[in-house]
Amino acid sequence: MDYFLKRNTFYSLVSILLIASFLTVSIIVPTVVNAEEQSSTPCVDARLEADIRVNRFAWAIPGFLCGIFGFAIAYATEPVVPVDKIIGKSDDYVREYSLCYREAARKHQWESACVGWAIGTSVALIMISSANSTSTSSGY
Repeated sequence: MDYFLKRNTFYSLVSILLIASFLTVSIIVPTVVNAEEQSSTPCVDARLEADIRVNRFAWAIPGFLCGIFGFAIAYATEPVVPVDKIIGKSDDYVREYSLCYREAARKHQWESACVGWAIGTSVALIMISSANSTSTSSGY
């Protein structure tokens, strides 16, 4: 008899915990997510859009091909703010969104040019070292 009482108590506690966790997930989590979506700022929106729209491979090419000048190309090129994201917004929103988007996009451009430069420099050093090792091993 004592065994059955403990077993029923255990199942009751597990059932209560499962119901409580279901209620937590179904009620509280969507409320928190909706609150985060509503508190979105123009800078957050702009950074997310810059993450999506900047083609990092395209900006690694100037760093790879032009070396240190690739940094200057990436930094000097002004990113274009996506107009479809600012249509119908207030002037303050447009101003802040544009500033944050340009800043985030330029950062992605510059970082990609740095990666391209590092890869290009590594390839050049490998080619130089292999040319040196080939010329010294051939006896000439």
